[in-house]
Amino acid sequence: MNSKFLVNRNPSSNQLSGKSVAAEWSASLATFYDYYYKVDACIQENKLNEVARKRMMGLRMRMQAELQILLQDMNQSEVLTPAGNQRFKKQLVTHTRCLRQLNYQAFLLLAVPLPN
Repeated sequence: MNSKFLVNRNPSSNQLSGKSVAAEWSASLATFYDYYYKVDACIQENKLNEVARKRMMGLRMRMQAELQILLQDMNQSEVLTPAGNQRFKKQLVTHTRCLRQLNYQAFLLLAVPLPN
């Protein structure tokens, strides 16, 4: 796994081109996807103690909630105007930040051996 996408960088959307914003978002989303399924598999294996299971389930719920927000924002985006394009870019930066935070939380939960 490339840990570069776990780093919580907070670039201003004004500093980044549309391509770099989209590339950062895409990479963070790909990592998010991998972690989501790893977290889900860990829960399904049923090898966790109650505390660890609750933590994993809470993280999975937060990940699902972020996906819902992301989908809503993408469906409501109007990128055909310069102002709409700027708003869309800011939304992607915000979502990238949230995805990275969730990725980092998943990384920490999955990296530490959890007792059963």
